[in-house]
Amino acid sequence: MSLKSDCDRAVKRILSSYIAVKNLHKTLDKLKTDSKYDDLERDAQRGFQVLRYLVRMERRINREERRVEADLEELDKVLTSKLQAEDQELLDELTVAERKLLELLDVLREKMDKHKLNNYLDDLKALDRDQYTLSSGGADSEVSADATNARMAVDAFVKDAEEALDELEKWENSTLVTLQKIEDFAEVIEKAHAVA
Repeated sequence: MSLKSDCDRAVKRILSSYIAVKNLHKTLDKLKTDSKYDDLERDAQRGFQVLRYLVRMERRINREERRVEADLEELDKVLTSKLQAEDQELLDELTVAERKLLELLDVLREKMDKHKLNNYLDDLKALDRDQYTLSSGGADSEVSADATNARMAVDAFVKDAEEALDELEKWENSTLVTLQKIEDFAEVIEKAHAVA
């Protein structure tokens, strides 16, 4: 494979991941506004499906970035010293972006701990059931306080996940810029080889 085609594939993967990040944002927004337990559970399951897809996509991006890195390292052997310096700079930028994306993905997986959210949802389900049985005899302020605490826990979960997603989105954009620089560099090299 050539450097340019490997970059194109990596860019396509990042754009697919970007779409998944947007879908996950939408799902998290629904979690914030859902008031019924069934809606919360359905949207939470959808969010975890998108998260699994996002994790797979990020692994594929990582694989594509490693191919681009290998191409850059291979090119380094045949380039002039000026082009070697630029090649090394691009390789360093891509390596930093790759590490940061993997780190942010781990943070996102930690923030979107399925068991933690399921515990909150189970609490809400139990509280909904308690509230329903108590509604015939009058509302219990203690149950209402527990329901409020469980809802606040879900909201905090969503806020943490959104912050991690925002950071992931920034680094994906940074990686796209780096890959564009690498594509431009590949064109310069192709033109130099065409002239020679």
